[in-house]
Amino acid sequence: MRLTVPAGRLLRLLLLAVAALHLLSLTVNVVHRSLERAPFVHFDWLHAFLDMDQEHNLPTWFSSTLLLLSALILVNIGVTATRSGDRFARHWKVLALVFVFLALDEATQIHEAANVLRDTFDLTGVLYLSWILVAAPLVLLFALAYLRFLGHLPRPVRLLVLVGGTLYVGGAIGMEVIGSLLWDNGPGYDSMAYALSVAVEEMLEMLGIVAFMYGISTYLERYPYADEGGRPAAPRQRSGRILMASGTNATVAGAGGRPPSSS
Repeated sequence: MRLTVPAGRLLRLLLLAVAALHLLSLTVNVVHRSLERAPFVHFDWLHAFLDMDQEHNLPTWFSSTLLLLSALILVNIGVTATRSGDRFARHWKVLALVFVFLALDEATQIHEAANVLRDTFDLTGVLYLSWILVAAPLVLLFALAYLRFLGHLPRPVRLLVLVGGTLYVGGAIGMEVIGSLLWDNGPGYDSMAYALSVAVEEMLEMLGIVAFMYGISTYLERYPYADEGGRPAAPRQRSGRILMASGTNATVAGAGGRPPSSS
């Protein structure tokens, strides 16, 4: 059974959800800080449920769900690619497994196991986030291994995948480092500056997943098959028009498959 993903509608829905979640979280964060000194006001439960820096709450579940949905789309592409003889079918399936792992890590914080390095070598400062010492080389090796795969993707999809990956890694590693500096050398954990850095980190990660998901959804929607060389076939028909590619030339055909007249 083929999965149908309306890429444009999915993008609008996910962007709206990300914006609403961050606006709600920021509002609750500001109100919570304002009411901290107010007696008989119990706002902690809502703050914990929506705080971007907490675990096992709504933002965490939302991110995990996005990653799992991405894995589902990748599996569907992988199955389709295998049936059509695409030489990059295995890449799609491995990528699906990576996203399943990322979803589990988002929900359970598996990467925190790398903190044994911090405790063993008494790391401080930026190196206090010892999981980055493990993750950064793995991300680099994975990117190098997937260069040919990226090159075979249609240009719009390739750009979306690159943008998504850059946003996600920039949030997960880059903003995590900035947050660590604010925690150790800046205004501290309880400051609004730190809370905003965490919000930006999570927003970059979520937007990265959304951009990636939009890219692969577009691929699934418009490039469902591959030719014998493993390159995607021409986009299938949409709104009564289809791009019929032959070599480097392309013509636009009408719903009946005939090129439009020049008159």
